[in-house]
Parts: sequence; structure tokens; C-alpha cells
Amino acid sequence: MKKLTFFFLMFVGLVAAQAHDMEAMKYYNLGLTSTLTSKKIEYFSEALRLNPALVEAYEKRGLLYYFQEKYDSVIHDFQRYIELAPAKAEDYRMLGMGFLRSRIYNQAIDNFTRAIKLKPDIADAYADRAEAYRLLGRYDDAIRDSTKAIEIWADPATMSDAYRTRAKSYLAIGKNTEAFEDNRKVSSLDPRYPGIWGKSKPLGIIGGMCLFILNGAVFLFLFELRPSLPKFGRYRHLNIFDSKLLASQNTDTVTIERLHAFLAEIEKMLITLKGSQKLIFSYLEENVYNSLTDNKKEFLIKTSILPAMNAEFCNQLLNIQNSQDILKDFEENHIFTSSIDDADKLYSYHQLFRDFLQTKLITELGCKAVLELYKQAAGLLENFDEGEKAISDYLDAESFSKVWLFLNKNEPKTVGSIKLLPNPNHHKFNDAPVDDQNTIPKLQTPCLKVYLFGKFRVFLGDREIYDKRWKSKKAQMIFKYLFYHRPKGYLKKDVLMELLWPEDDPIKTAKRFHVALASLRKTLEPEITRGTPSSYISRSGDAYRIDIGDEGYVDIDNFKKELELAKKTKDSEESIDHLLKAEAIYRGDFLEEDLYIQWCDEERERFKEEYLQLLEEIIKYYHVKKKYMKCIHYANKYLKTDKYAEDIYQLLMIYYSRIGNNAMVNKIFKKCKDNIINGLDCPVSKETEKLYHELTSDSGSTSGP
Repeated sequence: MKKLTFFFLMFVGLVAAQAHDMEAMKYYNLGLTSTLTSKKIEYFSEALRLNPALVEAYEKRGLLYYFQEKYDSVIHDFQRYIELAPAKAEDYRMLGMGFLRSRIYNQAIDNFTRAIKLKPDIADAYADRAEAYRLLGRYDDAIRDSTKAIEIWADPATMSDAYRTRAKSYLAIGKNTEAFEDNRKVSSLDPRYPGIWGKSKPLGIIGGMCLFILNGAVFLFLFELRPSLPKFGRYRHLNIFDSKLLASQNTDTVTIERLHAFLAEIEKMLITLKGSQKLIFSYLEENVYNSLTDNKKEFLIKTSILPAMNAEFCNQLLNIQNSQDILKDFEENHIFTSSIDDADKLYSYHQLFRDFLQTKLITELGCKAVLELYKQAAGLLENFDEGEKAISDYLDAESFSKVWLFLNKNEPKTVGSIKLLPNPNHHKFNDAPVDDQNTIPKLQTPCLKVYLFGKFRVFLGDREIYDKRWKSKKAQMIFKYLFYHRPKGYLKKDVLMELLWPEDDPIKTAKRFHVALASLRKTLEPEITRGTPSSYISRSGDAYRIDIGDEGYVDIDNFKKELELAKKTKDSEESIDHLLKAEAIYRGDFLEEDLYIQWCDEERERFKEEYLQLLEEIIKYYHVKKKYMKCIHYANKYLKTDKYAEDIYQLLMIYYSRIGNNAMVNKIFKKCKDNIINGLDCPVSKETEKLYHELTSDSGSTSGP
């Protein structure tokens, strides 16, 4: 009877399994025939739920996830496929692509290498591995693999990728001729890819290099030579406030003619470059600006010096009475104007539209009129009790005597504002009258205090730079990377560009880099003006570093220092003192918010390992001293960082047993079991089981081990 029951149950199980498999195949086939990606994924997922061993579904779904750019899911599906099915070169390559797109370059290289071992003539894997090598800065390896992919000769897209990677690698090591030659081949092989400098024209190598240099010259003018943008104006990108171009007492016809001539030359260069911003500005001029009345045009360009405005201020600035109606009309007719408060009293222009208006400001008003406009705005701001903004506008109008008069007149009120003045070493202060120079406050640059453990925090002296001050995530990442790598000295711009935009066009990324760097300067020193050296960012050629000041503080530096001191001393009491200081500094994982940044992840794991080791040393110290409550405290801290540390669970059970808390022994054992079974999908060790039973038996419950 038992045998019959056994065979019957076996038969039922087989039938049920077969039914599940058939149902799974039904969904798999639906996935193959469906034309919608989302439906395909849904069907393949249901097939895998019914039959987790249906390996083909992992492969199909993984490919779909790749095209959706869900690279974590790509990695998961191809890892499962490789576990369950005979390995194929293309599957290792796709797994490598998942890691490559996730910026986990070393694992990407490992999988591309496996693909190459299985299929030595797989050009795609060589090209992809070359790109991973390049992104790691291993340019010789990148060139070698790119060359191998080219020699195998695959489809045009793969060949184009190989040439593109090799061109970038050549460029990185200074082989410009080879880089241009490879770049020329990129677009000829595959029109989808315009090469690393945009679409090639039949200029030859020399012509291409000339065009490259011309781009660079214009870029340097726009980003390196222009003064910084003031709080109430951006027209300074035309460089009109350079003391050499427009001295305060030499604003004559010759100077203005020089300015217009210079602008005409820049205009010619911009026309040849056919930049996208120029096309946008042309559209705005033809379809928006030219359709307005002269009065409205004048209103727009004059108020473009204001980042935000209300009707009362505009009325006084322009000597009119209908500013509210004009602003409301702009908003209702969608002239890139919006109310930024609930009462419709404060307005601002869209930033791109404002940039366009400020290009019209100089050409339509002239330099003298713009200077007067700024001076007038500063006077009004003073009357509106906007001291800091008034100082900014007076400085922009080169009206230094007004600044000193204002400061002296309002000394009790503006003591705090003095801190917001530009660096007293700036040329504008040096150009001030001698008597005024003697009254210039000698400002001391506050040192930097930076916390990289746990939540990223930066202080300038005692004043924190809050998240809202970081206008650019890229600028923040530049700061983090430069800051962490301070001991290495100056870091090349190329390294930082590759970190932020690893797969983008180097010309575009150079522009983005300088924009991000300008944003970083403004975040650290909101009052800084273009041409003023930063107190915190040092530059040497095309390399940068961060200075923290003589009294600066960095938590990771102090953490390393305390660990080093603990290792050097032979006195256990002195050692534990340093270990406890290091433990207190570790407020959380290194840059815990940057979970998917590779360089952060590598350092995070290293610091975490050091932290766990120091906790082990602290626990050992208190164990010898028989201070079990201290042991429990630091053992729990250990488990917050590594919840799978079975040996720490064992110690916790022992310590709770020693203090007679058997309820906690049971609780810790259950927690250990749950975490390891659910998280690692394996049982707890026999040693842990044995220890638990010993501690909870009648003989072990009182004395403990």
C-alpha cells in the first residue's frame, strides 16, 4: 500500500510539473510572437515564474532589458543563463556589456575575455574589451584589442566602434596624427557614428587639425578668458569688463569700436561652427523678439540683467508705469516668462531666453549705457535695502567709490555682507583709489571641512554648504574626486572628463567640464568673479587640485591617521584610544549616496574592511577586560555593517549568556539564522548550531562557555 501511494504521488508530481512546463512554454511562445517589448518581458517573466529552468527565457529577456538600458537586470538574466546552460561566447559578451554599461569595468573585461576564449575570432568582444580598457586608462591594452578587432574585420558598426576606441586612446597618449586618421575612418564605415569630433569633412589631416584648433580657440575665449557672470548679468561673456579692454576712464569711441570689431570676428567664427545655441538664438530673434514692439524689446533687454524682478523695481529702473501689465502679457503669451511666486509679483525669464537677451544688450545699447544701467540698478537695490545685491551691481559697473561709501554708511548693517565681497586681491580692488584701498577689509579665506563617511558634507569654516547650493551634480563629483585624490597632487582634466562623461565626444565634454568647474567655483565662493584665482581650486596647465587650507579637516584623513597610530604603538591602552577615535570618525560608508560610481565603490569596500577590522580589535580588547556590555555594543555595530558575519553572532550569543540574558541568546540565534538563510541561501554552520544548544541547555545557561 505504501509503494502504491509513493508511485501515485510521484505520478501526480510528474503530471503537475509537465503541466507547469507546458504553461511556461505557452508564455515563452507568446513572448516570441509579441511585438511590444513590455509585453515580451511580461510573458518571459511569467514563463520563468512557472519554470525557472527555462534558460532561453533568461537570454531573450536579458536582451530586451539591454535595449531598455536596465543593465542590472541584464547582468542578472545572463548570469542565470550562464549558470543553467552551456556557455556561449555571445552570452558572456552580453554579460560583459551589462557590466560595461554599469561602469563595472573589471568584471566587464573578465566576461569579454571568457567570450574570446570560447570564440577567438569574435571581433565584438575585442572591440568591447578595448573600450573597457580605455575607460580604465589602460590605453595600450585598448589599442591592442581595437587593432585585433579591426584585423578580424567584422560588420561596419563593430569596425567603427574599434576605430573610435583606438582614436580616443591614441588621442589620450598624444598620438594626434593616428587619432585623426582613425577618426576619419569612423564615419566612413558607419554613418550612424560621426566620429569623436563630429562628422568628418574632406579636409584631410591638416584641415581637420586646423578646424579642431579653431574650435578650441573659440572655446577658450568663451570659457577661459571671459570674466565670471555677476549675480545680475551674464553679458560679461563679451569680456567688456576686462580692465585692459575697457578701463574706467577710457570708455571712448575707439574702445567701443574695438569691442564691436572683436564681436564681429567672433560672430564670423560662430557662423562657421554652426553651433546649436546660435540656431536657437536665431530662432528666438526671428520668431519671438522681432515680433514685439520696440518698447517691449527695450523692456526685455534692460531687465535681462535681473535674475528675478517685480513690477515696482522695473518701473523705477525703466522710468515707466506699466511693468506689471508687460510682465503679465509676456507670461500669458508664453514669451519665456513665468511668475515664481503665488501672488504673481515676482517674475523671471527662462535662462536660455535670458542668455539670448543679454547678447542683444551690448549690441543694441552699447557699453556706456550698460554700465549706467548697472549703476542705476545698484542704486535702486540700495534703496530697496538689498545691500549685497547693490554691492554686486556697483562692482559690475566699476563704481568702486560707491562700494566704499555704501559700506561705510551701512557699516553696522553690512558687517555680514563684507564676507560676501570678492577676494580683496582682485584687480578691481587694486584699481580703487589709494585712500579707499586702505579701508579694504582684509578677509581671511575660511578653511574647508569635509566629511566623506556617511552623508557627504562640506563646511566653509563653520558654515555648511547645503545640498541646494550644489547646482550641478557633475561639479559636486569633480569636487569629491579631486578632494579624495588630493595626495596625488594635480589631476589631469582628461581624467576628470573621462570620469564624468566616459563615452561622450571629447570636444563636448571639454565644454561641459568647464561649465561644471565654473559651477564648482561658484558653489565654494559665490562672490568670486572671472579672472580671480580660486582660494580652493588650484590649476597647473590642464591639471587641477583642491586646497583645504592650513586648518582644514577631512574625516578620512583623520581616520587613516588614527589607524596608523594604533598600529605603531605597542601600548594596548594607547592603541585602544586611537581605535576608538577612528571608530567614532566612521559615521557610515564612504560616500554612501554614490552607490553606482565605480571608484567610490572600490574605496567604500576598502574603508569598510578597515572599519570591520578595527571593530574586531576593539571587541578583543574588551573581551580580555571582561567588559561584556562593551563587547555587545561594538559587536552590534559590526553587524550593522556586515549582517552575515556568523562569527560575530557567535560572540554575541556568548556575551549575552555571560551576562545571563538567555532571551537575547535566542533572539540573536534566530536573527543569525534568518539573515543567513534568507540572504545567502544556505544554513547556519554546525558550529553555530552547537554553540546555541550548549548555551541554552541547562548546563550552559548559567555559566556559559
